[in-house]
Amino acid sequence: TYLFCQMNSANTATVYSTPGVRRVVGLGAKPSSIPDHEIESLQILVRSRAETVPVSYMSSGQKVQVLDGPLAGLKGIVVRPANHHRLIVSVNLIMRSVMVDISASSVVAVSG
Repeated sequence: TYLFCQMNSANTATVYSTPGVRRVVGLGAKPSSIPDHEIESLQILVRSRAETVPVSYMSSGQKVQVLDGPLAGLKGIVVRPANHHRLIVSVNLIMRSVMVDISASSVVAVSG
């Protein structure tokens, strides 16, 4: 389980001493930032209550944005296994991804 938080020099000690915190993701002793767009994508996914499936981390594939429905605004990577269309939402820093079924007509390709 991951907990995402905003840290600065004033609250770093509080985060590290919070019960249940095992470690902070980063390089060496320095915490790393997760891009805002990845956090926003996760928030949209959680609010939608869509059923998700953990999948292996993926760094390549078609990047898309969902146009309509409860996942509108979500950005991710589309994979097309067999006869299904699925959207992968990844958090690069922690190398974790989740997958949700989606209609191909609900997404449009985006750059970067």
